Amino acid sequence: MPFAEAEEIFRAEKSLIRPLRWESSSKSGRNQTCLECRVEISEALPRGVYFRAIAYPRFLHTFTFQLECERLEARAHVTLYRLEVNPLKAHTNKFFGPEELQGEFFPAGKSHEHDFHDSLTDKGELRSNSCAQARALTVPQSDFATALSIVCSRINVVNGSEIPIPPSQGSLF
Repeated sequence: MPFAEAEEIFRAEKSLIRPLRWESSSKSGRNQTCLECRVEISEALPRGVYFRAIAYPRFLHTFTFQLECERLEARAHVTLYRLEVNPLKAHTNKFFGPEELQGEFFPAGKSHEHDFHDSLTDKGELRSNSCAQARALTVPQSDFATALSIVCSRINVVNGSEIPIPPSQGSLF
């Protein structure tokens, strides 16, 4: 995906297209609840632009939010932004991009965000792993609504407050 196209999608005011509903799924043997929807930009539906939110039933305060686009030349997605709240796995930044981020380690449970701008090549192009680098969050998130608010402000979603809180995250017994 060309940088100019990614930048335009990232910066544009966005609306999430209904229905905004959570569905159970299993990925890599892990149960999760996922909300995925198309994104409207300037009263149009650009091909393959999606917003995704994931909650994990056994982990009450673990969420992932992502803005992604289909990669035209392959059956894959380009991630433009991802927020990981109390992630289940650690993350280590690569040795490219902004110097202050190179090699930074985020242990499991340490919330962080990925912005494609931090993972560009030296020529300013998107990498195949467009969100390889992460940054620590400057604003702590204590719950789903707070984290959702952070994401919507970062990626310019105007109707994010319409996303319902994920259904029951399981039981203690």
